[in-house]
Amino acid sequence: MDHSTVHVPFEDVKSVLTSILESRGFDSDRAGKLAGIFAENSLSGKDSHGINRFLPFLESLKSGVIKPDAVPRKVKSFHAIEQWDGNLGPGPLNALVCTDRAIELAQENGIGCVALRNTNH
Repeated sequence: MDHSTVHVPFEDVKSVLTSILESRGFDSDRAGKLAGIFAENSLSGKDSHGINRFLPFLESLKSGVIKPDAVPRKVKSFHAIEQWDGNLGPGPLNALVCTDRAIELAQENGIGCVALRNTNH
């Protein structure tokens, strides 16, 4: 059995993943961001959040555990601390929104903390 390594260009991987996500209900912008995250994680050796998570992610979409068009919303705010609901949206996209919000809170208050629920891996 040949165990040689196959190298696939990053943009090719991202393009294929984007197309698959678009066919599953993601708009092109969200599909591209999410595909990029999966591909970049694998490229940088973060396999727990990379391409090997893609098939289970698709299964979660199929079963309704992840909603392709869901976006997080703020539930409560306590000055520098906020609670957000991910509404079963894709975890990586929810995390981007909440990370950006935590940075904004930290710039405003010297510290920022965002808790996120109802999201996935």
